[in-house]
Parts: sequence; C-alpha cells; structure tokens
Amino acid sequence: MSKDILYPLRRIHGYIHDWIEKEKARFKYCIYLRFSYDRKYFVIGTPEHSNLGDSAIVLAEISFLKKCGVRQEQIKEITVDEYKKYTDIVKRKVKPKDILIFNGGGNMGDQWFSEELLRRSILSGFKDNKCIIFPQTLFYSDTENGRLEEKKSIDFYNRQKNLTMVARETVSYERMQQLYPNAKVLLTPDIVLSAQISEWDISIQDRKDVLLCFRSDPEQLMTSDEHQEVTDFLLNQNVCYKLTDMYSKQIVTKKNRRECIQDKLKEFSSVRLVITDRLHGMVFAAITGTPCIVFSNYNYKVKGTYDWIKYLQYIRFVDSVEEMKKIFSELISMKAGEFDNSPLLPYFERLAEVVKDYGIN
Repeated sequence: MSKDILYPLRRIHGYIHDWIEKEKARFKYCIYLRFSYDRKYFVIGTPEHSNLGDSAIVLAEISFLKKCGVRQEQIKEITVDEYKKYTDIVKRKVKPKDILIFNGGGNMGDQWFSEELLRRSILSGFKDNKCIIFPQTLFYSDTENGRLEEKKSIDFYNRQKNLTMVARETVSYERMQQLYPNAKVLLTPDIVLSAQISEWDISIQDRKDVLLCFRSDPEQLMTSDEHQEVTDFLLNQNVCYKLTDMYSKQIVTKKNRRECIQDKLKEFSSVRLVITDRLHGMVFAAITGTPCIVFSNYNYKVKGTYDWIKYLQYIRFVDSVEEMKKIFSELISMKAGEFDNSPLLPYFERLAEVVKDYGIN
C-alpha cells in the first residue's frame, strides 16, 4: 500500500482514537458527578496549581462542610480545569436545589482576573442555586481598568438573588457591604484558621534555624534590597536560615494535595522562627505554633488576617526591617506556641449557620 494512502488512514485512525478517549473521559466525569443524595454541595472553582495556601483552603472548606453536618457523599469538588472542560456536564448534573460553594482566597477583583471572570460566569449559569463565596479578599486596583471592573462588579453581584459573600478581613467586608448592598455579606477569618493542627495529621518536628518565606509575584511589597537586609542581619547574628516558598515542588492534584500540604506544615514545624510576607506562611506558622514575624503584601489581606490572630503572642506583624530587628531576639528565643482558634469560632459559626440553613430551605 502506498504512502499516499497510508498517511490519511493513519490520521483518521488518530482522530478516532482521540475521540474515543475524549468520550471515555467525559463518561468517567459523568459517573464522578453521580449522586444518590437529594441535595448536593458542589465545591466549585478549586485550583490544581502548586500554591499550597490555595490547596489548604480547599481541604479546610471540605472539612468545614463536614463539621456543618454535610456528609462526604454529598460533596463533590469541581476544579477550574474540570469546569472549563466539562461545562455542559456540570450544568446537566447540578440541579436548582443543589448548593454551590465557591472557593475562598484572595482573587475577588482585578489582580487575578481570570478567576474573577470564571466566578461570574459560573454564577450566571446557575442563577437558581443558592451560592456561598467562602472567605475572600476583595481588591480592585486604583487604576483605570480596576475602577472599570469594580463598576461592572457592582451591577453583576447586586443582581444575584441567592448569594452569600464572605469577606475574610474587615476592609473587604466593609467594601462588599458598600458595593453590593443586595447581597448577604458575612465577615469570617480565612477558612484555614478553622482547622486545628490535629486535622492535618502531622507531628511537630525538632526545631532549629529560621525559615524565610517571601513572595516573588505581583503581590510582593518588599524589595530585593529589603530581602537582602533581612538575610544580612541573620548572618550577622550567626543564625542559620533556610529559604522556602508556598509552592509545591510537584504537580498538585486532588489525590496528593493533602500530602503536599502536610510536607509544608512539617517544614514550618521544624524551625524556631518563620519570617514571611505570605498570608498562608503566617497561617501555617500559626497552626504549627511556630513563632513568626510577618511583613505586609501589596494590599490589606495579610494585615487583615493578622488582626484576627494577633492574640497569639508568637505571631508578630512589622512594618519595616528595622522593626523586625528590634523584636527578633524575643521571637527567636520564644518557645513554640499552641494554636488556639477559640476566639474565632463565633465567626465560623455564623458561616456554619448559613450552610445549615441553605441545606434545610
């Protein structure tokens, strides 16, 4: 048989193979979204990228739903990629009585705009469903585009009839109330703070050295000179330090997410002191009882979250490297603390009441 004939036959075979594999994947996803329960809870818009703070949010949300009395069998997680790939299947499987739980974090606004657009798109497709946006930071930049998108968001979110929005710090809470008076707005700490260390199933390690965990993305406020000043100070103090970030070294999936977070929590629990400008760097330090000096990021989310846990004496917020130097000796010599989230529980209970009420009505 000539090559002129074989080539198109191979291409046809390839197309058929790809089509079969695609249909098999679609069928498996249909099976995945099959439920025996009357009312379902879809945790939607979750990430599968390497940011472990966002991964911790997902697991804490699912754990929180279970604490509200929702059974594991009633919960299905739909990642960003899954929704984009199987939008038609999701729209068939989600019924009007089902509840949509939108992933929390710091992506309401124009900084991480693709996630904001996806959230609006999903809400537009499920207008009859009761929806909760779990604890979020709202931030629109003071730019022409930021102001334009903020105006668009006012029209969009005020038209949502079954939406509860949850802010994770007071600035976002006040802004949501001002911009979206038609929505129900709650104030609740970052959802990861609802979980105790025992829920992550890790053991505290022998502690030594200092861990530096600094941002290197658009949310960074500290300069490279300030980073260098911190490391120079540690060297002058004859203190050994390690560098880390809040990203996994491997691809994070639904299956390995918990293990990846456990590894990072073990890393935080193995040091005497954490110095960070990352929100979940601070939160991981708090959960593991690790003394921590916290710098701000470009907006108010780190300081706002610190305000929730400033009663923890082993977590300290600073505005400058000079301020860090003044409290360094106190923090490096401090014994490990014990995470106590009891002052936060009344706020989490208000969110739990919404979840329970949506599940009944």
